[in-house]
Amino acid sequence: MELILIRHTRVNIEKGTCYGQSDLAVADSFKKEKNIILKNLDFTNTKIISSPLKRCVKLADCITKDLKIDHRIMELNFGDWEMQKWDDITDPELDIWMNNYIHHRCPNGESLLDMKIRIQDFYNEIRSQNHKRLIIITHGGVIRLFHHLINGIALDRIFDIKVNFGEIHTFNT
Repeated sequence: MELILIRHTRVNIEKGTCYGQSDLAVADSFKKEKNIILKNLDFTNTKIISSPLKRCVKLADCITKDLKIDHRIMELNFGDWEMQKWDDITDPELDIWMNNYIHHRCPNGESLLDMKIRIQDFYNEIRSQNHKRLIIITHGGVIRLFHHLINGIALDRIFDIKVNFGEIHTFNT
């Protein structure tokens, strides 16, 4: 299966803000970024699956009106830290999480391992469906976890993988 993962375009939020599963609008650069993505891919006869967050759905709607939404491919849930500036988070849990984000959950959120489990479930399901080609509109963390699942990148090394807004990652599985 050819699996194409596209990170959503830039979001309209101040840099340095923790926004994981917050449902943000896209930035003013959306049209330009969208056109670059559309120009670089052939979408004919291809199933599209999108995260339910509007920064993904807006891009997916430009490709097809026949898309599937899947909550499992949302970004990490940062819980109580959502929509706070990283530098302003004074929660003592932040240091604990930063030193063990794989296993330690954000307050009222999830750990990277929690996220991996839902992404693994999603990946197992799409692999069982015998798609020839599948396009997924999603988030940077999800794309990094696909690199872990498919390419064997260690969980503690996935943040070494740069995933830019609007970037396309292709896997052959």
